[in-house]
Formats: sequence, C-alpha cells, structure tokens
Amino acid sequence: MYVTNSIYDSFARYVDIDDRTFFSTALECAKSNYAKLLEVDRSKIKQLTPVCFISSLSSQKESEKFVQRKILNTDRARRKFIMIDADFAESAESESIRMQENLKSLAEKYKTPLMIYPTVSYPEKPRFRAVLLVKRGLSPSKYWCAMTWLYKEIGFNVLDKSDLRISANRNLPIFCNDDQISAIYSTFDDLSLEPLDNKLWSDIAAPKKNELSAEQIKDLKEVSYDEDALIKGAKLISTRQIAKSYETFWHLVASLAAAVVLEQIDEDLALEMLDEFAEAGQTESQKAKWRAGNNELYQQFFTQYREIPENISKARPLHSYSEFLKASSLKKGDKNE
Repeated sequence: MYVTNSIYDSFARYVDIDDRTFFSTALECAKSNYAKLLEVDRSKIKQLTPVCFISSLSSQKESEKFVQRKILNTDRARRKFIMIDADFAESAESESIRMQENLKSLAEKYKTPLMIYPTVSYPEKPRFRAVLLVKRGLSPSKYWCAMTWLYKEIGFNVLDKSDLRISANRNLPIFCNDDQISAIYSTFDDLSLEPLDNKLWSDIAAPKKNELSAEQIKDLKEVSYDEDALIKGAKLISTRQIAKSYETFWHLVASLAAAVVLEQIDEDLALEMLDEFAEAGQTESQKAKWRAGNNELYQQFFTQYREIPENISKARPLHSYSEFLKASSLKKGDKNE
C-alpha cells in the first residue's frame, strides 16, 4: 500500500503488507491512539491525517519503495480495494445511516468483508468511509467499473465523482472522540469472508478518457483575469447557495486550483478568494472552520492538477461562472479573434 503521513507530502511510501492486514492495522492504531487527540483542534488533526493511495503499481520495481505521488496517478496504479468517501451534510443523517445499512446488506449478500469508519467530523457531520476488498488488482478504468457497480448495488447515486477515480486519495482512520469509536464497523477479521469477485462488474464499460492535450493546456494558459474583478465576484458568490453546500462548492475550489496551475492567477489571489467564500458561514466559528477546510480542499486539487495536468479537463473553467465572466481576458491578441 502506498501511503503518506498527510495530504501535503509530495512522496509516498510503500508498505509491503496485504490490503486486508493494512486496513485492519490502520483501524486498530487509530483506536489505540484516539485518547491522545481528545483535546487537539480538529483542523490540526485533518492536516496530520495519514492518507492511502493505491495498493501497488503494475510492474512495480524494488526501487519504488518511495515514489513521487504523480506516479501513483498513472495507468500503472492498482487497487485491491474499493472505497466510498461518504461526505453527507449535517442534515442528511438518515441517508448516511441508510447507506451504511445497504452496504452491510451487500456485504452479507456476497459474504465479503466490510469496514466502515467515521471521519474526524463525526458526529457533527454524519460522514464515513467504507472499504471493501476485491480479488484482483483494479486498473483505473476497472476501478471506475467496480465503483459504478457498487453504487448501483446499494441503490445510491454517486455522492462525489472522485469516488469513481482510482487517483482520489483517501484519509485513513483517525479518531478524536468516543462517538467515533462507537461508530466503527468492521468484519475484516472474519477470515471466512472473501474479497469481491471481479466478475461482478464485468458487464460495466468504463467511459473513454477525456484528457487535455499539451496544445489545449497551452491555450488555456493564455487566459488571464483581472484581480479586482475576481475578488468582487468571490464576494458575490459568498452570498449564494453555491458557497454554502459542499456538493456544489468543491467544483468552485477545483476551478481555482486549475487556474493557479495554469498560471491564470496567482496562488495568493486564490487563497484570498477562498477566504471570501468562507464568508458564507453564518457565525464567526463556522467561517473559521470553512476557511481552514477551503484551504485543505484547495491543496488537494492543486496537488492533483500540478502532478497530472491533463486532469484539469475535469475542472470547470473560472470564466464559465457568471460571477467571473467579465474578469477574464486573453494574455495575447484580442479575445474575439
């Protein structure tokens, strides 16, 4: 398993144990250490949460015990697990419970092990991660098929498109209160249960790749933005619903990260805009939490787009938002050419 100590690490380390043992060990370590984090601010805990990426690389070499993270986002990536990152809103506790129950029913139906653990935001937010094992390593396209099958089996629409991507990093267990410990569910220690058979999703076809060419990326770098107009647009967005729901807001953060990687805007401007978005919070405490969360989410997208520029095709261009349209222009020539 390739892991990092936090989302901010540029290099990943390979832990040479099978996936079942890895997740079981990670869960036990988190349970053993949670008492040490009872008084630690959650924003700091999130910054220090260990992250897992993939099980292995195809044709993995002995020299690849430590690798740059961008290597993990190539077609060589393989996972022998599938994972749901269920980020439900505070008001969606019943849906969170329903998804967990459906996952348990699926695990019983296929006699396969299941691990569910809450995120560090629990119980204020009914969020959790669910892990299931598969018999054979999944490539990026096959991972998409397996996750699509999983969501269909449990009767839910895909919560976040990143769940379909093998390149999406996932936080490992870390706990800081008794409620989180009580919410853990795992049958990974039951050796009578076996990983899912890859044949289950053999009828699902993966979509064709949608990547930007080097020429397209070059063209995008010719777009620039007026800073004052962007800040004005950010203030306007903070008053609208898009900034108040994670389901819509993450798209906006992805757009900002893409604009920075494409050198359309400076990172300092992006961070200032993220702070403006946090003004959508209703209290000073909520605004502070959103500022920290906005920065964390931005760093995730920035790292992904910097390491795999072609993934920028998945981000909505900044100028496609009506609030930012008038702020855009071309660095060279006339934008009507």
